[in-house]
Amino acid sequence: MRRSQQGLGMLSLLVVLGMASVILTMAVKLVPLYMDNWSLKSVLESVVADQTGVNATPGSVRTTLSRYMQTNRIDAISPAKMLIKSESNGVSIDASYEKRVTLFFNIDAVVKFDDMVYKVPR
Repeated sequence: MRRSQQGLGMLSLLVVLGMASVILTMAVKLVPLYMDNWSLKSVLESVVADQTGVNATPGSVRTTLSRYMQTNRIDAISPAKMLIKSESNGVSIDASYEKRVTLFFNIDAVVKFDDMVYKVPR
């Protein structure tokens, strides 16, 4: 009676370990970008809540925003690179940005955050 092989062979084990290491490396490199984005979203929502009801100007919004970002140690994007402009019904904040991170050797990942547009009503 012939017994069939049971378990994982050496080549299959190497392939599984290689795939797991690639996925783990990507997670280690990309998770901090998303955590910074979540922190930035909460800061922007706090700034909108603080400036609502006040006669907000782009300068006051930028000052409040930079203070909140400094307190929370957010450096994903600087307040100077955000598009903050006055409109007829309030102040709009466009903090859309993209980040590039090296994954392996010359392989980079570009993460684009486009949903970072907020409005401070007057």
